[in-house]
Amino acid sequence: MMLRDRRGAWLVAAALGLLVGAEPCRAQDVSRSLAGLRSQVPAEQQRAEAAILRLGNEALAAVAQETEAESADGFYRFRAEKLFRDLLAGFLTELEKEHQSLVLDRNELTVFQTRQALAVERKEYQAKLAKAKEADPNIGAIFDDLVALERLEEREALAERKAGPPLDAAASSDLAKLRANKAAAVARNPGIEELYAQFSRLARRDAFGPENLELNDLESNRAKELEERIAERAPRVEALEQRVASMGLPGLNAILARAMDTRAATANYLEELVQRTLAGLKDPAVPADAAFDRTRYARGLLWAREADAGGGSAERARAVLEKHLDLSVRDLASPEYLIRERAAEELYRLGDRGRKALGSQADKYSFLVGLLRWRVRPATYARTGIDFEDYARLSFREKRRKVFDYARVAQADAIPTLRAVVKDDVLESSIFVKIAAATALIGLHDRFGYDVLTKTHPDLALKRPEVSKELLIIQGYEHIRDKNYVEAVESFQKILDEFPFDFRANYHIAFAYLLLKNFPKAIHHFEIARRISPQDQLTLYNLACAYALAGGKPDEALEALEASVKAGFDDYEHLEKDPDLESLRGLERYRRLVQQMMGQSSEK
Repeated sequence: MMLRDRRGAWLVAAALGLLVGAEPCRAQDVSRSLAGLRSQVPAEQQRAEAAILRLGNEALAAVAQETEAESADGFYRFRAEKLFRDLLAGFLTELEKEHQSLVLDRNELTVFQTRQALAVERKEYQAKLAKAKEADPNIGAIFDDLVALERLEEREALAERKAGPPLDAAASSDLAKLRANKAAAVARNPGIEELYAQFSRLARRDAFGPENLELNDLESNRAKELEERIAERAPRVEALEQRVASMGLPGLNAILARAMDTRAATANYLEELVQRTLAGLKDPAVPADAAFDRTRYARGLLWAREADAGGGSAERARAVLEKHLDLSVRDLASPEYLIRERAAEELYRLGDRGRKALGSQADKYSFLVGLLRWRVRPATYARTGIDFEDYARLSFREKRRKVFDYARVAQADAIPTLRAVVKDDVLESSIFVKIAAATALIGLHDRFGYDVLTKTHPDLALKRPEVSKELLIIQGYEHIRDKNYVEAVESFQKILDEFPFDFRANYHIAFAYLLLKNFPKAIHHFEIARRISPQDQLTLYNLACAYALAGGKPDEALEALEASVKAGFDDYEHLEKDPDLESLRGLERYRRLVQQMMGQSSEK
């Protein structure tokens, strides 16, 4: 026993020594690798770059400093800048992933908490309603009148804003009568308005069926798991955010560049992170003249930000930015490819400023001007080979196809171009092509297009129901992606109020109800979608899941599942792993279906 204790103490001491010595060792590794980066031997440079990339986040601060090192020559700084961008890309991917996961976990937990709160509120409401009925048995008729009054008052408000037709004589008469009825009801029972407000709020939040309000054991465990995950993840996000300050101004400049080309929610988060970090930094964004050459590529966006913000240093920021732009255009003629590449990237980053800086040399660099005009990053063009030079000559259908094809090929790198299609009426004037671009953006988790269209075309959405429908579809998609299922239901229900047999609205509202575990409503809307498109395999498959989860409907579930297979669904491995179908697995009819699918797969 004593020997074991002594050995354990030795192991603990050794472990502590490793932990204490880890940081200095890492610092030495970074310093040694940066020295190798200065080597004139290409093989040693490559080994040094690989070593720094392996160090990852721990090398970020040191490499950031090297991008502005006074003793470093231009080529060394350029290599350091490129290495820093590669390191930062990995770091920001990690930070964004952790932050987004934290947001999604909180959204999902909010759903459970909302259900719990709603369950309590509904019980309170039912008790109040029972008491109110004792005092006035006609409470149901009063509520019916109040619902009708709300609808007429909404129509009246639209008419006053000239966003809808004026009320006719019959509607005006009904409105007056309902207002009189309301006044009489309130006089008899002063608490009726508060009770009705609670009824109305619960009615609007009817995404949860009465049987689904109380959390079952599985859902309660899931809520606890989410609470634990949030408690673990929040400090990780905070630690990563704190590392940003160690990168200094070069890091913030690079983060601003990242924010330009990412989804709106992430961009807003990154912008906020830059703003918070800038407030704590003492270094001025605009350097002394002697430091201009070595800092200009690491601060260009910060200067643009400062110039746009106004204030005491805005004029100085505009002056150094203009000089930087002129030198960047000159760098396009460099015999060194990497310097030309860096200059083109910087002009892209600086947006309209970069394009305008080409000025008299626009003809010489006409292809680059075209890329910048369409917000196609030069590196993205090099990767995809897609530009928009021919866009103006395309037909309406070809433009829509190009928008979706570019989103599919370029993925997140397509976001700036798709935003330009939505926002710039000179580049694209058709509202329906803009809607296609906004839809493609939602597929990339970016709601910028939806926000712009609803802000810039509110009257068109009112006058053209098909436009309003597309915008609500986009909004609903985004809510589902963010796990805001109740809000998704509300968006799709607005469509169904006017277009009750729209396939997409029925399918997606059913899917949202399925995720909310409101199986009767999921089944109802999947069945409508099935009647509209009888051979859609995903509708049939999800309908089978809804029936299986509802309990007591195995025959209906298997019939829908068989129809899905007949329509083309052939992923029997997914079928066997899907927990939604667990209640069917012991049934002979289910086993026969799986064996049939496996046989068909082996024949292919």
